[in-house]
Amino acid sequence: MIEARPGSSGAAVGTVVLPANPSTPPHLQVLVDQPLGNGNSVIDCRSSSQARDWGGVPATSALTFDGSQATIDAATDLSCRFEVSATGGPCTLDQFGEYSLLNPNPNDTSVKQFCHSLLISDLFPVGDTVIAARVLDTEVNPGPVAEIVVRVAP
Repeated sequence: MIEARPGSSGAAVGTVVLPANPSTPPHLQVLVDQPLGNGNSVIDCRSSSQARDWGGVPATSALTFDGSQATIDAATDLSCRFEVSATGGPCTLDQFGEYSLLNPNPNDTSVKQFCHSLLISDLFPVGDTVIAARVLDTEVNPGPVAEIVVRVAP
């Protein structure tokens, strides 16, 4: 799950996870420094295969959103697996087991959550995997990059 709110530009959070034009980056941009699943570079969401048959996500060692086609493809392959939650329908649970935003503000409907349930093709390898993510607004201004490490024990 990734949560985003409008930044200093005031533009709305972008919600495109699979752009129609393959050379356009998704609004949600997520990169990993280790391959997920089999690390196949095919953008599975653009294939005709069903999700259960997808291959994985390639690693991007530099974790830099440099605008290259390889980076756009890697970001799209992971980002397109996310869905944007509807307003009032977040995918995270609060301390009471109720669906809630991570930073709830009842007067702010501009917050978006991007939700993803891991597939077999998204399995993290044993060891440490760094995930870098950022979200573009509707005017294509990038938000800050956030990173997290996922550690899988042998």
